[in-house]
Amino acid sequence: MHKKISTVLALALLPLSTQLFAANPNHTEITYNTRNATAAPIVLTQPSPAQRDSGLALSTFTIPPQNTLDTYATYNLGFLSMSRSKPSVVTETFTYASGTKACTFSTTISVKKTWGVFSPSYEATRTASAVSTGTQLATCQARVSAQMGSLPFNYTVNLTIK
Repeated sequence: MHKKISTVLALALLPLSTQLFAANPNHTEITYNTRNATAAPIVLTQPSPAQRDSGLALSTFTIPPQNTLDTYATYNLGFLSMSRSKPSVVTETFTYASGTKACTFSTTISVKKTWGVFSPSYEATRTASAVSTGTQLATCQARVSAQMGSLPFNYTVNLTIK
């Protein structure tokens, strides 16, 4: 039976508290639903910068077999002060492993700003990918499963390792 761990870990890319980011249109939240569909625990072996800088132990990110861990990270994309010429981009890449199976997951959000007659408009593009990187082939899946169409462009990525 599939169980869900409802632990939500707050990660911050910047050294500011995530409470400061609440309801701020400059700050995008990415939720990661990471599912372990293997018969053994999976461990975060290569954290993203947000995970490395969070002060949390890597063991916090261990996911038991047939379980899902929901985590999120908040990023300051600076929408209100960004220029038209350069999009705001955040890419997170991290690896989970179980024995000799490993999956490297990546997600990117890119936001472009254009100016209309009276006010700016924003266009967000999100991607998610997964690749088997262990010595034994794993089935790795990543997809953007939910997204906001307007500021702050929060979104959810479903990740699975089998």
